[in-house]
Amino acid sequence: MKLRLLPGLTWLVAVTTTLWVILLIVDQVARPPIHTLSERIAALEANQALFTINYLNAALITLFTVMLLAAYLTQLHDRSPLWTAIGAAFVPMYGLANLAVYLSQIFVVPGLLDLYHQPETTLLGETLLGLALHDWPGSAAGFVNALAYAALGVASLVVGLLLSRGRGLLRAGGGLLALSGGFSLAALFGLRVPALAALTLVSGAVYLLALVLLGIELTRRPEALSLPPDSAPVGA
Repeated sequence: MKLRLLPGLTWLVAVTTTLWVILLIVDQVARPPIHTLSERIAALEANQALFTINYLNAALITLFTVMLLAAYLTQLHDRSPLWTAIGAAFVPMYGLANLAVYLSQIFVVPGLLDLYHQPETTLLGETLLGLALHDWPGSAAGFVNALAYAALGVASLVVGLLLSRGRGLLRAGGGLLALSGGFSLAALFGLRVPALAALTLVSGAVYLLALVLLGIELTRRPEALSLPPDSAPVGA
């Protein structure tokens, strides 16, 4: 049952991630040049439906990714009980932190916009929006999101390295997944080094490619994740 579930989950995350890329491109094309927080708020309100759809999709990606990583780690447990347990410890950290960030954009930000448009609370609303908007530089939401992706990076490294012990596309997809995890961890330093901030997007692109390769291989050979009889588990 688990083996038949994995290809579908892999493709589900790949499709929703592809939709995220498309929505991100559409948003960037539609968005005017932004230099101040008030300009960012105005751009958000001009495309609020797209803003909501984007973050709803991002929340779904988070849920599906938690399911996917849990399924992979369960299936790979016999290969390395120790490392899969370590990887599994970071999955709920990623899921809870990312859901808090993305759902806050849907349910909390609109209330802060109302506060921003009240003359007596405009300054308070603007300050809180600067902290709450996920894509605003230096926001609290952006910091939590970076921590979430660092946690995802650890889990992706574990899963990717274990998958890379396989053959063909499984090895390639696992290697790319581990590389994506490394980029996610490095992107955390982008909070202090702006030149590294783009690693989040690079990580996402590599992650998507890894999912496509894994989806193709597991669709063709669902049994590819089965531990070969002559393969000893790694770690305790």
